Amino acid sequence: MQEGGEGERARDPAAPHVRPEIVAEVSTLLHERLGAFALESWGGDEALVGIVGHHHRPEALEAPQRPLAWALRSADALAHWLEARGAVEEGSMSPELLESLELDAVRGRALGRDVHAQFETLAALV
Repeated sequence: MQEGGEGERARDPAAPHVRPEIVAEVSTLLHERLGAFALESWGGDEALVGIVGHHHRPEALEAPQRPLAWALRSADALAHWLEARGAVEEGSMSPELLESLELDAVRGRALGRDVHAQFETLAALV
């Protein structure tokens, strides 16, 4: 490999190449398990490890952990939404999360718009 600037190595053109879309797909498929594994290896609480490991499938958890898993799932969706600078979508918060937070769909969408506006304000300052 050749040396690049700032201590980075330049990619050897003869080296095998993994397409970025494949890396993104694998990451999407495994990020629940990898997140749970990382949290467990850091000594995280067993219940929290389960929540992280099931945040795309909160219904698979016991009732006491479901609201936190739904919250994490919505936070994950919100982070992707903000990253893509998207618009507030009708289904950005699950009915179960809305219920656990004692919000109706209208208030949930308003909350999503408010969070987006706050992040836009913060982004303008940075």
